[in-house]
Amino acid sequence: MKKNYIVVLSATFSCLLLVSGCKHNTKSKKNKLEKEAGKRTEVVDKNVNIPLASSEVKSYFDDKDDMNLGEFVLVEDSAVSKNKADKEASDDQFDASKDSEVALNNTEDFSWAADQDDNGFKKCHFEFDRYEVKSDEDKLVDANIALAKKLVAEGNNPSIIIEGHSCHAAGSRTYNLVLSEKRAKTVADRFVAAGIPADSIKLVPRGQECPEKDALGNDITGSKDAQWLNRRSEVRVINA
Repeated sequence: MKKNYIVVLSATFSCLLLVSGCKHNTKSKKNKLEKEAGKRTEVVDKNVNIPLASSEVKSYFDDKDDMNLGEFVLVEDSAVSKNKADKEASDDQFDASKDSEVALNNTEDFSWAADQDDNGFKKCHFEFDRYEVKSDEDKLVDANIALAKKLVAEGNNPSIIIEGHSCHAAGSRTYNLVLSEKRAKTVADRFVAAGIPADSIKLVPRGQECPEKDALGNDITGSKDAQWLNRRSEVRVINA
């Protein structure tokens, strides 16, 4: 009986040791796995350089409390628009660079043209910042062409002076000088196309220097709408 009791105690003690060993091994394996997982995460983070969820990702605008994205876009748009406008102005100046330089230096040489008789020619007006003849001005230009043909046919060898003018509501003096020259040339091209000899036509770009007068004799100024009379071409004739 005593022998059996000793056997039972030995078996019980062995079981306790076995369970304890299993639990210890499980815990050790768990710790080992966690350490290995941590090492793998660290390697991934260092090699791939992907920010973890806990990392702080800062935007360029985070420190710009007073920065408005809409304003930022508008600034970019306005810069693009300005560059475009500058390029167009530069192209216009390039197209007539030689003629405009001569005209700019010799405008006073044509001051006599303003004192010549207009012989019944009518003024042609233009849209703001444009040099094409408006459709409602076509008949007026055609009437001027007919009158010019009549004077040429009379045999007095006339010089037909076509002046171009601009307003001063916007643009530099040089830009407006080039624009006025284009207006004069547009009308002159119509005259030549109708059969008037090109060598009898002279262009006089006036730029913004000769605004029209109001009823009181003052220069017309103000907004672009108020200055519509300044955007014009005039035809004068000098007989030889």
